[in-house]
Amino acid sequence: MRIGRIHRLLAAAAVALLVVGVGVWGVASARKTPSPPADSLLLLSGSGAGTQLQLGGGEGGRTADQVTTTTVVIYVQVSGAVRHPGVYQLARGARVFEALDAAGGAAADADTEAINLAAVVSDGARIVVPRVGEAPAAVSGVVGDSGSGGGGQGGAAAPISLSTADAAALDSLPGIGPATAAAIIAYREEHGPFQSVDELENVSGIGPATMARVRDLVVP
Repeated sequence: MRIGRIHRLLAAAAVALLVVGVGVWGVASARKTPSPPADSLLLLSGSGAGTQLQLGGGEGGRTADQVTTTTVVIYVQVSGAVRHPGVYQLARGARVFEALDAAGGAAADADTEAINLAAVVSDGARIVVPRVGEAPAAVSGVVGDSGSGGGGQGGAAAPISLSTADAAALDSLPGIGPATAAAIIAYREEHGPFQSVDELENVSGIGPATMARVRDLVVP
């Protein structure tokens, strides 16, 4: 019996040594495994709008915000037959009808047929919306205001030169679209500067009705 007790003690001691050995090996292995560097951690915080990617942490952390589009703005003056005349901020590339919307829309007696609502306006533009029965005023928004407005009603802008205006300026005239503006430029490149406003009738796409609308808005 004494020999059997010794064998049991030896077996228990062997098991204890095995357990201790495994524990020591585990601790040593854990110490040898390097922790990933802080800068290699990629954290995604937030969702939807404002989502931000964050690399690393602490003072050395780097962030990569979502890309946002910066809208370039322009300032346009809208006057005449509109609900709220004034200066308004619009996005670059805005058109005349958007400027009118910003001013509260056209007044009840506005003659919107007398202006090109689809024309693109530029920074510093002045758009004068005539009332029914008034002579139409040019949209100076495409070529810029050439001077201070007079004291008369509507403050019409300076007339547009048929011989020097670019396509955008010509397109701003009532009844003149992009195709007709291009035809005007092609005509003067072939025949030279306009000698009179009446010569505009020689351009393809210009009829009596259009001439009546633009005659007082242009000069040779």
